Amino acid sequence: MWMPQFSADPMDPRVGGLVSVRTMRLGILSIVALMLFVAAVSYLPKKGGPEPAVSAEDITAYFEAEGFTVYDVQYDKVPRGIVPYGGYLWNESQGEWYVGKEEQKPDADRSYTYTGAVWVGFYDLPESAAEAVSGLSADGSRLVTAGLGGDRTIGIGRDSNRRVYLYENTVVYYEGGDDAVYTALEKLCGEPVADGRNTEG
Repeated sequence: MWMPQFSADPMDPRVGGLVSVRTMRLGILSIVALMLFVAAVSYLPKKGGPEPAVSAEDITAYFEAEGFTVYDVQYDKVPRGIVPYGGYLWNESQGEWYVGKEEQKPDADRSYTYTGAVWVGFYDLPESAAEAVSGLSADGSRLVTAGLGGDRTIGIGRDSNRRVYLYENTVVYYEGGDDAVYTALEKLCGEPVADGRNTEG
């Protein structure tokens, strides 16, 4: 009776139709090398790909480049101060920038009290930021947003100083009344998506 002949030598490619140990090892190493190559390429910057997201550091640098003094910055994942529309803008994180072009004098207790913060909400994607402001009224007094029980309307009243801007992956909210700040924000973001001077609610 004929029996298949198996080689005991792993260097011998004639193994009766079975893959030799050496060939198997080379195959496994090739697969691992290919996986490492693909992983490395995915981390390389892609020419013509999406721009990096706007960061808190970018906002600070912009105000300083425009000649503002940044008195204070409060940046956190959890809302602590200003919370526009009761938190229904659904931002990932937020910050408050207290800026101006005049020297600030300390209070009697040598502390400082800052007002008129520029609030910036940060999102993972520009599309998420755009969706967050899509339900704003023209004057920014109302926000219609999707909730668990359906659409919900958040009303915060009229304020002629209110401006809401959309910039890349951020939403910018300001009602401080400083013309220099408005000018800087419009230079960065363009026209506001909601303007408190608008007579249409």
